[in-house]
Amino acid sequence: WHLLLARFDLNTVGDTAVALDLIAPARAVQPDHPWIISFDVDVAIERNEWAAAEAGCEKLFVFNQPQTLYPDAFSCMTGVLILQERYDDAERFQALAEEIAPPERLDISLLRMRLYNEQEDCAAGRELAASWLEQRPYSVLSKRMIGVSYLCEDDFENAIDYFSQAFEALPRSVADARLLANAYARDGQASEAIGVLNGIRSFAATDPLYYQALYEVQIYLGNTKEAVSAAQRWQVLRPDSTDARESLALVQLFDGNTEAAQSAAKDAIDAGSVSSTVYAIYGETLSRQGRYEEAEPYLVEALNREPDHFLARNFITSLYLIQGDCEKVKPHLEWLAAEADDEEDAQRYRDLLKECEARTTSFRPDPKTALDDDAALDEVMAQLEEAGVEARSVRFADEENQRSLVVTYDSTLAANSAEFADQERTITLALSEVLPRINSQPVGMILLSGSKDEPQNFIYIATRAAFLWVAGELTDEEFIDTWYSESADTVTGE
Repeated sequence: WHLLLARFDLNTVGDTAVALDLIAPARAVQPDHPWIISFDVDVAIERNEWAAAEAGCEKLFVFNQPQTLYPDAFSCMTGVLILQERYDDAERFQALAEEIAPPERLDISLLRMRLYNEQEDCAAGRELAASWLEQRPYSVLSKRMIGVSYLCEDDFENAIDYFSQAFEALPRSVADARLLANAYARDGQASEAIGVLNGIRSFAATDPLYYQALYEVQIYLGNTKEAVSAAQRWQVLRPDSTDARESLALVQLFDGNTEAAQSAAKDAIDAGSVSSTVYAIYGETLSRQGRYEEAEPYLVEALNREPDHFLARNFITSLYLIQGDCEKVKPHLEWLAAEADDEEDAQRYRDLLKECEARTTSFRPDPKTALDDDAALDEVMAQLEEAGVEARSVRFADEENQRSLVVTYDSTLAANSAEFADQERTITLALSEVLPRINSQPVGMILLSGSKDEPQNFIYIATRAAFLWVAGELTDEEFIDTWYSESADTVTGE
């Protein structure tokens, strides 16, 4: 009874302190019972104390004797290693568990299904789950895992079918409601996804898993503000969970709040999270701040842990393209091209590599006058101050694997006056001289001029054109002809 109470608390809200208090009477009676040791392993997992979790599993090995086979000891280690994304090591222990498990212990193969899905061998996972169903037609778990295998392949119709069967069998299962809502959301069926979660809200409103499900549904539907709120509630209800912090970091990143994303990701890492996603998020936030040397190790580590991590591949690709490091970016662009959904996307990645190589060979800044990002921003600020205008925003923006210098300023001169037009032209030419000197090689500069707190004109200057102009291959007028200019009143942002 004490063990059941403690495990319910740990599994539901992850309050390790309360759970340890609840199990204390049982521990006092049988401190070395395998169920007590397994419980301590789960406490260590909740706290991201991976060495302690592995040590706990090792204690269970002694219970595996010729007369009393105990495959659960090896399954314990498999589960801990999977959570650390150490799939090769997990495979070894899973094989040991399966070797000694009697035929009726179908549950031992559950982690085998997890390994199949993690390694995107979805069909193999489905075949194994289907074999369960043949032996035990009543098995809800097998239907759930068949659904997961279809979700793994983005086959949402079949995933919804099997998740619906599982949820109908267990209508108060928050876990099954979560899976069904996820499948609906990923299939773009927003009302059905929200409807599933609304149906369990009356009894699940204090369950962290409900808010995890709500977060996942909202992020799949593109509702980042709502996803942030759900992740925050999830974290409040399960404060020790680094999954909640990691998810909050991800949605903050998608919502454009780099500082909040960085803070949440750093909190998760400091709390012991070792997931590829949290390393990718933290690395990307550093990259967006221009801290490229700090960002690279985190992105590399993310891919070391999970080579097929699409976000990490995108993030490290952006990092190397920004730095103009075509040699390092090449394998990542090739991977993205190979994994692209269609030929158009694949060609876009191949074109990015060609553009990188062309830019690197033809338009590299002179080392004698080159500027790092901070120095470039300082130089722009100095130019604006010299011109007598107020700098409103001077920054770098990264979007779709391309970087731009973005400058916004406000003038006291009257809009549409000759003086304002002359000033705008002079400032644009002055700042264009800075572009070819920037080491990170932005593709261009976006300039927004303003007059008396009213936006006036958007002007885009390509870095390549600025290189040619500075080198004397274009006259002032020829260079100005390359600018793209549009009134702030009519700009669409495309």
